[in-house]
Amino acid sequence: MGCMQEVPGNGTSESVSVEIASAIGKDVLLERFGGDETTMKDVVSLFIDVVGEERKTIAEQIASRSDKDGCAKRVHNLASSVSPFGLSTLSRRCIHIESALLRGDWEQAQDGFEEIDFHLGKLIGALLDIGTD
Repeated sequence: MGCMQEVPGNGTSESVSVEIASAIGKDVLLERFGGDETTMKDVVSLFIDVVGEERKTIAEQIASRSDKDGCAKRVHNLASSVSPFGLSTLSRRCIHIESALLRGDWEQAQDGFEEIDFHLGKLIGALLDIGTD
């Protein structure tokens, strides 16, 4: 209905993986943050902490089918959180999940969230590899 459901292994999922690989590197991130290493490290550290907690909360809300509006807002915030890293495909996937939640389509939201949660895990792992100290 309006939003095509996509699963890991298809073109969009692969596009997100490529996008993460090309956007996450110390030199690329430094450039995104105007060469300010302190700002980059602060933003990366905050992102890891906040997104890590949000992932858990969203997964719990989707699993329990509770608070669709609150869950949609959290997913929308995830879309905004990945934007400074230049991850527009991942951000758009979040918006598709937000739309599914607002329609009450929990199944599509769950399938979509499983996909982005996988990618968020890869993203956080890549950011941790860069280091924040």
